[in-house]
Amino acid sequence: MTDYQATASGYRRAADRDNRRARRDAQQAAETYAAAASVARSAAWLTGRPDLWEDNWTPARLEANVATWERLGDTYLRMSWRATESARFYRRLARTYDDMGAIRAQRASGELARP
Repeated sequence: MTDYQATASGYRRAADRDNRRARRDAQQAAETYAAAASVARSAAWLTGRPDLWEDNWTPARLEANVATWERLGDTYLRMSWRATESARFYRRLARTYDDMGAIRAQRASGELARP
């Protein structure tokens, strides 16, 4: 394995790692958005039942919880996007090093003259 191939392989591993991170963060975002939707449904139901309101269980308090869940989901979604962009960057670097290795191999075999 040449230096270029080893470097490209390392970049591909980094891209795979970032892809796994992006999928995990996207799953977390989906789960937090689902939690926000569940709390929003509870708040809508509770709005029509003022007899059940307690200090920590009022529609306003639940709406604040919905906003918190949504902000958390947005954070996970941003993290997923950044990991996806990082994976794309590493895949591009791996392709560049693969190309450089191919050029070096062609020069070594005499197929490609030096500029």
